[in-house]
Amino acid sequence: MNYRQILLCTSVALFPLFAAAQQCGTYTGPMLVDGFGPPDKSFAQEPEPTLQADSTALALTITSPANKAIVGTRTVQVYGTYAGPPATGVAVNKAAAIQTANDYVSSVVLKPGANTITVKVTQLTGETQTLTRTVTYDPLQQPEIELTATLQGEHAPIKPSFTLTPGAGLSITRIQLDYDSNGTFDLDTTNANTLLKFEYKTPGFLSPSTTVTLDDGNPNTPLIVRTVSRKMAIVPLPLTRKTLCYVFYRMKDRTIANDIPGALKSLNSDYRAEWQNEFELMDDLPTVGTRFGFVTDGMLGIRLAELNVRQITDDGPEDKSLTFERASDSVWRITSM
Repeated sequence: MNYRQILLCTSVALFPLFAAAQQCGTYTGPMLVDGFGPPDKSFAQEPEPTLQADSTALALTITSPANKAIVGTRTVQVYGTYAGPPATGVAVNKAAAIQTANDYVSSVVLKPGANTITVKVTQLTGETQTLTRTVTYDPLQQPEIELTATLQGEHAPIKPSFTLTPGAGLSITRIQLDYDSNGTFDLDTTNANTLLKFEYKTPGFLSPSTTVTLDDGNPNTPLIVRTVSRKMAIVPLPLTRKTLCYVFYRMKDRTIANDIPGALKSLNSDYRAEWQNEFELMDDLPTVGTRFGFVTDGMLGIRLAELNVRQITDDGPEDKSLTFERASDSVWRITSM
């Protein structure tokens, strides 16, 4: 049976009504491979997160780039802070940013000339705030050194590679790199071809930085020393797990409250019309809501995820899967169930 059939044919007497503290899968403390278990020894200890209150007001800042900035790189990182109720999403130019509990980062590919960067914060119920920046890309203003990375964020642990690109006519003679933003160089080398790679096991919103010594080839001019940095979002896996559970249980609670518009907010917009029709055809929606089940485990990603839900039916326990996605507004919502 599919999820819809189970909801319609389960006897409510066999399924208890869950209290506010809903079960959100098996979790024993250490960060887990899939967000639920079993533990992996290589993973760092992570505390159980506390989600923001539903009444938390939306807030948004853009730390970088500055408005009317002129840059010489084709790609620019956009980052700042945000606040809002659980499952609040931040999108940059309609693409989901990578988010920790209070910070976000994304990247934008620029065209030569003036570019508008739009950052929008959206809560699950649809309210938004928007900020914009104008950034000018001038290819003639290439920086003397540029630091890039294969990733700008993911669930810990991650092991991104970094690349240093010197400006025209310059060569690298020394690299001093602080990967984890603790003020101490993790690498100090005169080998310009050294593999730049680091494993991040602990979540955080970090600023890997490097001090690079450059030579322009002219023995009569001094060496050039420049420091550059970028943002790296190491996302807490327990935060994603708890956010997804919030989205699911909010749908369940709104259904029990006979609030169809509220329940539909947890669903992807392309999926709402179908389930609105289903909900409206149900004779006793609050009773149906009590049959939604509880989360047992799942698989979590930065933009796609799956939760497994257990329901008690007349024939015994039934396990079903729900898929989630962070779409263009960056809010986690259910895409199939």
